[in-house]
Amino acid sequence: MYYLNKACEIQLAAAQMASLTPVSTIPETLASYVCEQFKKVAHERHLVWQAWLRKLDRIDPSYRE
Repeated sequence: MYYLNKACEIQLAAAQMASLTPVSTIPETLASYVCEQFKKVAHERHLVWQAWLRKLDRIDPSYRE
């Protein structure tokens, strides 16, 4: 998630510097709605994260060191 956030920050900064298009913000009501949706699927996100960790353990368990 950290890298996704960083990628978004970089993309926004580059777009602002290049003056490609004005950066628009989403309405607060939409942001709140999406936030509530993510809160409802916390258990599913945890299951997916655990699956990714198991896969990583199979591929290269040295990441834990």
